[in-house]
Amino acid sequence: MFGTKYIMSKGLSFAEYEEMQMLSEYASRGWKLEKFAFMGYKLKKAEPEKLQYALDYRINPDEEYFSYFNEAGWTNVCSIGNIIHIFSAPEGTKKFILIMILK
Repeated sequence: MFGTKYIMSKGLSFAEYEEMQMLSEYASRGWKLEKFAFMGYKLKKAEPEKLQYALDYRINPDEEYFSYFNEAGWTNVCSIGNIIHIFSAPEGTKKFILIMILK
């Protein structure tokens, strides 16, 4: 239990950038995002790490979607409802825009 922390979300619809910055700050203090929790996030104790977080919305993504992020240096940390996806990468990893044409 001592290796777990729950923090409240301000709401991704209202504070997406702030939320990702907040998660980065927690990671630098040794609390990394594990998954979405009710009205917030569940963090786990870890070694402090300089991470940046990014959020993407994609309904029912396939493996190709996640492979684009992986190839660019981003790791899928968690997803909720198979729609909202949070990725992390070491600080300094370039952000990119993923544009996929819907078939």
